Amino acid sequence: MVFQLCCPVWQAWTQAAILSGALAVDRNDPEIYDLDWIPQGWPWVDPLKDVQGKLTEVRSGFLSRTKVVSEQGYDAEEMDREIASHNERADSLGLVFDSMVARRQRPAKNKPSLAQERARTRVMRLG
Repeated sequence: MVFQLCCPVWQAWTQAAILSGALAVDRNDPEIYDLDWIPQGWPWVDPLKDVQGKLTEVRSGFLSRTKVVSEQGYDAEEMDREIASHNERADSLGLVFDSMVARRQRPAKNKPSLAQERARTRVMRLG
């Protein structure tokens, strides 16, 4: 439907807007016709299996997180801004959620890594 209806309508509308002067861009610029169509996502049949499958695909590198978000009918950049905002608010309130595991596991800038700590402990035992 996107390629059969939406793209031709977008091109015709854009050309009409340019010719009428409502849109002041170069009509030969191919970027004005470059558009990502994000249809509404379909409801899941088995949400748990679907999410686990997408998670596996993203973690394996077979699918991008952006693609998964787009398939659900959302804009990935908008979602990232929203998540960042939620994380900042949670940090300011001292809240910790399961989705923050990666943030909790990052080593502090001045904190030694686990390998450095083990090496130091080994030297202390030998000395």
